[in-house]
Amino acid sequence: MVAGDINGDNLAVMQSELGTSFVGVPTDVAIEADVENMVNTAVHRFGGLHLGFNIAGTARGGSIREIELDDYMFTIRICQAGVLLGIKHESNAIIRTGNGGAIVNIASLNSRVPMFGAAGYCSAKAAAHMLTQVAALELAEYNIRVNTVSPGLTATPMTSPIAALPGVMDAYMDRIPLNRPAQPEEIAASSLYLASDDASYISGINLFVDGAWEQTGYPDLRPFQEKASADRSTS
Repeated sequence: MVAGDINGDNLAVMQSELGTSFVGVPTDVAIEADVENMVNTAVHRFGGLHLGFNIAGTARGGSIREIELDDYMFTIRICQAGVLLGIKHESNAIIRTGNGGAIVNIASLNSRVPMFGAAGYCSAKAAAHMLTQVAALELAEYNIRVNTVSPGLTATPMTSPIAALPGVMDAYMDRIPLNRPAQPEEIAASSLYLASDDASYISGINLFVDGAWEQTGYPDLRPFQEKASADRSTS
């Protein structure tokens, strides 16, 4: 297994957990040379490539009336262009290896459900699924399946700051019928299913792993964010 991450500490943790079966490659998914190097490392280390997972994501938010273009484009580069570059280099390596394979892209509930203050993130995640659909169309002749997983609220370090705001989890639970966030292992299991032979006739889908959240819409978190900002300014 080869993984790329801009955070070397994360790679070191994975190395300690997985041992010699793992190779970590420092990678910025918005830099094409980095993505190409990561894929080439997998090919050289393991003799080819059959599966690719594009999971990097982050965001710089702001309302449409106020967001800076640099912040918008930062999110687009990571969450949209990063997926494009992953699909590009992974698919070429899979074709060279032969016998086909699968690519899974991680988008978000926000690939379909809008959210206040997240124009860049929602746009990028919607685009990530459209890239999946185009790739599923173009790569089918090479026996490469391409699918999207769109998680809802998941208990990760990325979501912990907003989840820690007083009242926010109650607002989320009002919208999530299963009444809890997902665990990372549940998102991983869904991704592995789409990459497996059990999903051999599935390509181009957007699988929502969200506890039925998509059925209810996104809560308005602005009051919680504004209160947290006011509390910081007075402390």
